[in-house]
Amino acid sequence: MEEKKKNKVSNLVGGLFALSIILGSIGYELRKDYLINNYRKQAIGIIISYDDSTSKHGLRYKYKVNGRLYFEIVGVEHFSEFEKNNCIGKQVIVNYSSKEPSYSHVHLGEYQSKKKTVHLMNSFN
Repeated sequence: MEEKKKNKVSNLVGGLFALSIILGSIGYELRKDYLINNYRKQAIGIIISYDDSTSKHGLRYKYKVNGRLYFEIVGVEHFSEFEKNNCIGKQVIVNYSSKEPSYSHVHLGEYQSKKKTVHLMNSFN
């Protein structure tokens, strides 16, 4: 009987811990999206690489705010060989937060339909 109580307590603590991590992650993403949407500025960014080294594919882009370079990665679907080679150097539109310029959303132009990253509050509406 004691063993069952310990297991229930362990399961409860583990569940609460997992829930707090999930809620914390959602809260962090909501805060980022809020700051981008409410303090939105726009910059031109450039796609600098396509990464397919893992099961998650991504485009790395850079943009400049007040002389400082920022780098981000956005998840995308698999690109064809042509798209992989053709996307490098393409300009993209970046919405960023003037309060926290490292927080950004990107519009990938001709590759937008391949974008997999989803924001809870999209700044391009």
